[in-house]
Amino acid sequence: MAKIPFFEPVFQRLMDDPAASLDHLLANPQQFEKTVVEEEQGSLRADAAIPSLGSIAALVFDDKGQLVDRFGPPWLPSVETFAQLQSRMSLPSHHPHMLSVRSEGGGAVHAIWARNDDALDWNLPKTVREAVRQHPQGLIALSVSGAESTRALQEAARSFGLSALEQKVVSAVVRSGSGRAAAIATGLSYATVRESLSKASHRMGASNLPALVKKVVAAAFGILPNDDDGSAMLAEMLPLSDRQATIAVMIADGLSRRETASAMRLSAAVIKKELEQIFAILSVASAAELARLVVEVRALRAFARSTDGTLGFFDPSIEPTRFLSRPNDREIIAWSDYGPASGKPVLVVHSNWSCRAIPRPLIMRLQELTNTT
Repeated sequence: MAKIPFFEPVFQRLMDDPAASLDHLLANPQQFEKTVVEEEQGSLRADAAIPSLGSIAALVFDDKGQLVDRFGPPWLPSVETFAQLQSRMSLPSHHPHMLSVRSEGGGAVHAIWARNDDALDWNLPKTVREAVRQHPQGLIALSVSGAESTRALQEAARSFGLSALEQKVVSAVVRSGSGRAAAIATGLSYATVRESLSKASHRMGASNLPALVKKVVAAAFGILPNDDDGSAMLAEMLPLSDRQATIAVMIADGLSRRETASAMRLSAAVIKKELEQIFAILSVASAAELARLVVEVRALRAFARSTDGTLGFFDPSIEPTRFLSRPNDREIIAWSDYGPASGKPVLVVHSNWSCRAIPRPLIMRLQELTNTT
């Protein structure tokens, strides 16, 4: 009698013959990846995201525009109707469903809205999904924030192995946009803040402050898909020209003005002038704030893409996710240790091209294999 596969092909082979699977991977990584991608065609969700619970907020309105459900941290404005939310817009957008509004704290919050029946396949929390189903002719506004969610920021910083002081400083920098502002907010000396940022950047493999902010904010959102054309996305979502969007992405990635000018074959003076306009248009005061905004907009678009069903959410209290920086300083590797405290570690590397939560049967089987060998 033929054995019925319990897992998807790549995991089934790993369970049946781990040594052969590892040999295959080490011998030809490119072919291994190609095989997996071919097997997974039709089920990959490269445009989806698995967000952290503390990184999103949502407002659900009925067919008359009246608020019927509110989810998440209170950074979205306190409104009773969708019209009131629209009246709080602080920034125009190229995208017809993009909203940029002022939060209760005075900062800019970005949201994307849609008809509820168009959002049925979005990756939404259970209570929000139920409200959307009950009011299919209504509207939903989905928001993300890399600065307002203190818990998500702290968990992200902790995931990189930062000390308590470094976590505090990095979180403050993300919220305030600069080291000096973070020093004032935390009551620490500027020298202490600079030293903590230097240590955190080294540990995270970040070349400068914008790169550090981008990494920790991206981590706070959970697992996001790759975005090979981030500048086009930014130009689509925000009122920036194609050239301005390209500059914004490069600066957010950690490139200096001189490096950006060289890559774009422009003068440093042109880059400086364009950056001044970008800062004014987006109401940001530093490259660090710009980096945070780029990640927020990317996350917003990813969360709101159709996924053919919910993917779930990372909850830092139960999902033991940690992060390592790749040698190129531009990407991070997400991994989790599911091993029991008294047993051997069970390490799982999260894939951002599939963006799937780890199946519980797989974890249980890995734990069984690890602790019986």
